[in-house]
Amino acid sequence: MIQRPFFNLGRRPQLPYPVLSQDALGALKDLPPPDRAVLLYKGPGLAGASPSIKRGDGVRTGQRLLLESGGAAPLVATVTGRVADISSQRGNLGKTYSSIGIDVTPRDEQDGEFFKIHKEGSPEQMLGYLEALPGMPSLSPLLPKAGPVRILIISGMDRDLLITSNQFLLKTETDALAEGIQRLKEMTQPDRIIMAVPPGSVSDAEKTGAEISVVRPFYPNGNPRLIVKDALKKAVPMNKSLEEAGIAFLGVDAVIALQPALVKGEIPIHRVVTVVNKDMGAIHARARVGTPVRKVLEALNIETGHGDRVVIGGPMTGRTLYAEDEPVLFDTEGILVQDRSHILPVSDTHCLNCGECVRVCPARIPVNILIRFLENRLYQDAVDVCDLSYCIECGLCSYVCPARIPIFHYIALGKHEFAQQMAEEAAHA
Repeated sequence: MIQRPFFNLGRRPQLPYPVLSQDALGALKDLPPPDRAVLLYKGPGLAGASPSIKRGDGVRTGQRLLLESGGAAPLVATVTGRVADISSQRGNLGKTYSSIGIDVTPRDEQDGEFFKIHKEGSPEQMLGYLEALPGMPSLSPLLPKAGPVRILIISGMDRDLLITSNQFLLKTETDALAEGIQRLKEMTQPDRIIMAVPPGSVSDAEKTGAEISVVRPFYPNGNPRLIVKDALKKAVPMNKSLEEAGIAFLGVDAVIALQPALVKGEIPIHRVVTVVNKDMGAIHARARVGTPVRKVLEALNIETGHGDRVVIGGPMTGRTLYAEDEPVLFDTEGILVQDRSHILPVSDTHCLNCGECVRVCPARIPVNILIRFLENRLYQDAVDVCDLSYCIECGLCSYVCPARIPIFHYIALGKHEFAQQMAEEAAHA
């Protein structure tokens, strides 16, 4: 493995993040609950399993749904209703997900298990329960078994361009954020709590009592590793996870989502997303987790036609949807709708060796050589020679590529395929 320094001295395009001012926040759109919710468990599929829930079973909000009899609790319901469908489906990069469709009743019926844990259980039990919510970011770095949390970093930056959910929540839910941070501080007792925010959000962040790290509002400075480097004035080596370095990293959105659970024992059920329509206008909407994207767009009167594109996330690192029935989860930061006339085509041509991708890469990866290994499916060489695993997946290489090669997607596929190879070798060792 080549040990490259985690700094890039080359020139990088100045892509500014949108910065929200207090006067330009706009109103939050509260969306109605869907008639049918879809809960996705991004883990092993149901093939060969014996589900302990079945069609027709009643489900309460906050109830643990066991996908296999006697197994762990991989999913917590965010709606009340009756199970209409249980299936396995294939998603991005061929990953298999477990999908549970629930016909939603108009009135929520709360399951009391989590409230009891909140009153009597340990922080580990609470966080383990909440981590099973659909799409909830990993909370394992906060658990005692992960070792002491030396530094808790909370990001008020949004990772992708056009997305402003974290900024919006920081300005409109400051009290809830401060409460959530205080509760996390009591539970994990970190040495330091740092809030990373753009310049326009400093006064809001100061109300939380955390240390403030100001992030220059240019892409990709919202990337977790770049935020850590700026906040600590030292990079975590790319062959070491943030958790291994004693750092827990959460977004403002995650802390605010967790706040009612940590403070009052109420299961989180909503997610605020930035919806960017075809004319690039942004709307902040609060949707029930499990709401299909199609229902979100219908509620906001956004129409899509043949050839249009709907993206989960932003324009640099977002993921195109194959069907608008995919639901909003806790990790859904934004929904981007692109008119077919605005979509730039990609190319299957070969690399021109112009070097633009190398100049913009924050991790100093030789992308022009890496893409040749990836095109030829030489994933082990891509890791050993060109530091594939060091890529932070910012998408700048694809953005500047004059040949329009989808480098970002080659990299994502290469990482997936290499992980599959390693898993197969371990299984046959």
